[in-house]
Amino acid sequence: PALGDGVHANLAFMRSQFPCEWDALAMRLHAERRLHADQLTQIDSPNYLYQNFMDPESAVSNDSDCVWEVRMWAAMRMQTVTKTVVGALQYGRALAAVPKMAEHYSRHGGRSAIEDHVEVLLVHQTFGSQDAPPATDEDVLRLLQKHAAEPLFLVFELSEKSKEDLWKLVKRFLVEQGGYVADTER
Repeated sequence: PALGDGVHANLAFMRSQFPCEWDALAMRLHAERRLHADQLTQIDSPNYLYQNFMDPESAVSNDSDCVWEVRMWAAMRMQTVTKTVVGALQYGRALAAVPKMAEHYSRHGGRSAIEDHVEVLLVHQTFGSQDAPPATDEDVLRLLQKHAAEPLFLVFELSEKSKEDLWKLVKRFLVEQGGYVADTER
């Protein structure tokens, strides 16, 4: 049966649905020495990971890489933007694996099918907005960084509610491209 702890229902639910996969994640993080527990055995690591991930004072919940791993684990098992983006990026890999495509592009100087045929746009309405939680922007940026070598592009709305640093970034880009004359106003 689907279980939750009454507080963190999504992660508890996902853990109850995929217990073997949760155990594998915990054992991998344990093997990588990312659970920050010297006396911990691999057998204890799944419960330890969950309990300490939920504790805002623990080393696990304050390790951004460990938190990212847990969040990615959960995101890939639910209907999420992250899962959609990662899945869409697979299209290019699949296309590049088609024998005729690989043969064609091997004759054209190292280019790949991905460069010519794939572009993934992440359209995010609240990115950079003063009204959005900061964690949302951090998650989008981390996803972009993780897939920086792939054809993934962010499209966002620039409005009066956009953060000042986002306005500055856009203005600097436009000035550098010659499409905008900087002024002191937004």
